[in-house]
Amino acid sequence: MFTVNLADRETERYAQIGITLELDDPKFADQLKAYLPAVRNNILMVLAAKTSQELLAREGKVKLAAEIRREHAPLTTEQG
Repeated sequence: MFTVNLADRETERYAQIGITLELDDPKFADQLKAYLPAVRNNILMVLAAKTSQELLAREGKVKLAAEIRREHAPLTTEQG
């Protein structure tokens, strides 16, 4: 579960978001544990740049998911 302040300027807003990582390779899942602090940090940075208006619409949620996947694409190519 992530709790992050959003980028709204008019008022303080925050989001609580749960993310589940689905991996095909159990070996990669073990290797990923070493990267989890960086993964968490990068996800928080992506979230903190969003406003509540961006996240309320379905399109905003879809865009957020794509940005998070793109942010961590290098991890999926490292599994070989």
